Amino acid sequence: MFAFESLFPEFSEKLLKINPELQQSEIEFCALLKLKLTTKEIAKYTFIETRTVQNKKYRLRKKLEIPHQVDIYHWIDSI
Repeated sequence: MFAFESLFPEFSEKLLKINPELQQSEIEFCALLKLKLTTKEIAKYTFIETRTVQNKKYRLRKKLEIPHQVDIYHWIDSI
């Protein structure tokens, strides 16, 4: 996460401006999305099931109010 923060220094701050109640783990998950890791890659990297990754994406969509028709990767990338 330290290396990520040096590449994208304001990423966490921007996410917290959108939703100040985001957990650190959710910010880290968004960082993985920003790096364009696939669902399977995130699952492998975090040692969780792919279905769990899909559920996390769904919950993040709700928390960040990302419209259903918008690709979550494009939305995160625009931050």
